[in-house]
Amino acid sequence: MEETKPNNSPAGEEPVDPIFSVMPQDRNFRPSTPPMASTTPSYPPTEPAPVMPSKPKSGNNSLFYIVVAVIIIAILAGGAYYLLGSKTKKDEPVSRLSKSWLGKYFNVEVCASESTCAENADPDKDGLNNYNEFKADTNPINPDTDEDGLADGDEINIFLTEPDNKITDTRTIARTNNWTDGFQLKGGYDPITPGNKLSETRLQQIEAAIKQYGTHEPTNTTLKPIEPELKIYSNTEYGFEFKYPVTWDSVVETNASLSDYLPDAGKRIFVGIRVDDLAQDYQARIDVYPTKLATVLAQDPFLKGKTSTTVTINGSVWTKVGIDAYLIEKSGKTYDVSAPENIATEIVTTFKFTK
Repeated sequence: MEETKPNNSPAGEEPVDPIFSVMPQDRNFRPSTPPMASTTPSYPPTEPAPVMPSKPKSGNNSLFYIVVAVIIIAILAGGAYYLLGSKTKKDEPVSRLSKSWLGKYFNVEVCASESTCAENADPDKDGLNNYNEFKADTNPINPDTDEDGLADGDEINIFLTEPDNKITDTRTIARTNNWTDGFQLKGGYDPITPGNKLSETRLQQIEAAIKQYGTHEPTNTTLKPIEPELKIYSNTEYGFEFKYPVTWDSVVETNASLSDYLPDAGKRIFVGIRVDDLAQDYQARIDVYPTKLATVLAQDPFLKGKTSTTVTINGSVWTKVGIDAYLIEKSGKTYDVSAPENIATEIVTTFKFTK
């Protein structure tokens, strides 16, 4: 009996014959396979999404970033200078003197000598240190830059004249005659008040400045008073001498009676001094009394009752009576110098006892 195959086909469908069985088939047979349907679902075409305009950048933000960048660069540059640049110059001294100025006068760009080219050095000894010479545009190795006979420092600190101009006096006549500052000061004239003598105020200012700063060469040589040629009068009997200028006409010595001045009789030495050759009484005189000073002051009619003061001259104590008499006592004798102030000063400043 023929075996019946079960029908496994779904209901309602026709049975499908097998395409391969145990029975051999033609090797060239290829079944036609219908194309497989695409499993990708199909969508309707879509429109491209609209492109949104980009948001404009904020100007403040840009400026902020720029400032931050500049600060960072500055910090980095400063750090680099500190770490690199400062190391190369850490041994180089700080100076307010320019390299060109140092090169001009000291042939160096960096000073290595405190005594010559440093700011506070004064190599020319004119009372002006290098920094002040630099400011005044004067020569630090020449004490008298303008060659007027005054040290640069003295011109600035004492006389208030121009250290780089030998004729501070602005008048044409001063330049024509070459009246330098040193020449005018030596003659008692004031270069900063043309044509005028040094006033009392200026003399006081100059005196105070000299006490503060001192004077320097060549000022000392230029303004040194000219010492007049002197003669010496000497009296060996009474043991005194004094100097007097050769221009004085004569100094004579004679004996005189005490009765001319004192009531007591006796001998008095009289030294008469003529400053000029006029036929008149002596301009100055020295009287030596053989008595004590107190007696002379009490009895001499020319001295009695006048105001007296005590003055010390060259270590000697004199009694000054009025304005024209200087008296001193020595070994019971009284020496009386009577003369106008200027002549009396010439005598008493050189007067000394010799025994």
